[in-house]
Amino acid sequence: MQNYELMTPNEINDLSKVYTTVQFSTEQITNCLDLFTKDFSFNKVIPIPENYQIVHGPVIEKALATYLTNFGRNNPQMIPENYPIIVEILQYAGITIPEDFNVWFRECTVNCDVETWKRFYQLGQQYYENYKRTKTFTAVGFCGRFWGTPSDVIEVISHTTKSTVGVVLTTLAKPPLPWLVVLSEMYPALNFVITIEDSNVIVTYKLHWGSLEKIHEELASWTTDNEPKLNTMGIF
Repeated sequence: MQNYELMTPNEINDLSKVYTTVQFSTEQITNCLDLFTKDFSFNKVIPIPENYQIVHGPVIEKALATYLTNFGRNNPQMIPENYPIIVEILQYAGITIPEDFNVWFRECTVNCDVETWKRFYQLGQQYYENYKRTKTFTAVGFCGRFWGTPSDVIEVISHTTKSTVGVVLTTLAKPPLPWLVVLSEMYPALNFVITIEDSNVIVTYKLHWGSLEKIHEELASWTTDNEPKLNTMGIF
């Protein structure tokens, strides 16, 4: 899974778009459709926990270095009961395990003043607590893990045919498959057809009660237009 936590907000916004079409048979329409309104948000089904709306990006290493070493005064290797989770956190963040933690702290926070150290310490403590709770540091990490995409939906467009109601969700980087699996578990009577389009491939899945099955894949063709298509395979 791509670690969005280390990316800056601009880098996240520059990620490519993915189009996910969620389809139901018109005979299956339930209050599930109420979710797909102008106020649609992935957060309504899987809420971001409190204390996760904090800064992400390169500052994470500086904050962890400050907190885990207690301003360079402690060596986490000397605390055996905590060291395994510290190693796990650093590996998740893509940080090489330091040979000398105090040198790591000094290198990460060179030219910082006392107030900046204090801010880093508070951030590092929150990252640590958040990771113990969900294996993520911030909102973008939580969204990437539990929604499948690092931010909320960009656009929601509804399509209706004689036999099918479909909703196209535009997201960044990845489709919201983990979120859709949870949605299907909330509405076990529904059969979903999920079609995902990016610049490379079009993949179609059947989704029922949390079970996702790939049923078709083809190369994407964007030579005529860039609009995602409703599934026409006659699955319903």
